[in-house]
Amino acid sequence: MKKFITLSFILYSSICGAQTNWEKINVNDNVSISFPEKPVKNEPSAGNFTYILKQSDSTANYMVVASDVGATLGIDAETLATEMGKDESWEQAKSAFLKSLGAGAELVKDEFTTINNTKALRMIINRKSTKGETNVLTVLIFVDGTISYNVIFNSRGGKGSENMKSEFFNSIMIK
Repeated sequence: MKKFITLSFILYSSICGAQTNWEKINVNDNVSISFPEKPVKNEPSAGNFTYILKQSDSTANYMVVASDVGATLGIDAETLATEMGKDESWEQAKSAFLKSLGAGAELVKDEFTTINNTKALRMIINRKSTKGETNVLTVLIFVDGTISYNVIFNSRGGKGSENMKSEFFNSIMIK
């Protein structure tokens, strides 16, 4: 009986220890997202930055890339919104993203969805790693104001948790 109680306590402790305390990040005044742990922020240039989290068990990477497209192109939010209303603008965004991944990237699926009433392009992409494994990237691209966002879940070797991926994407809030 004592062994059963001890085993039950160990099992309960390990289950509770495995729970993740998600870290909410305010990307800016309008957009927030939660990561399973605190991500690292990189800001290579003014108005452009990334939040990156490499999961400690090496099964997944989480990333948010925000770029001030308005400043880069010299256009305001209204003009950018008009441009993003055109199919060819979304095709250009998709093509540019795939090109940034290199020759080994294969688009498996793409579709439009909405996040808090904001149009977004959702892509599933297979990409071979340097170790020969197939990484499965789930990508959401959307624009808010003059900022373009790429939200990426990289299931390394296809081993990332579907539940963690869902929680990551479902945590996106756009005001």
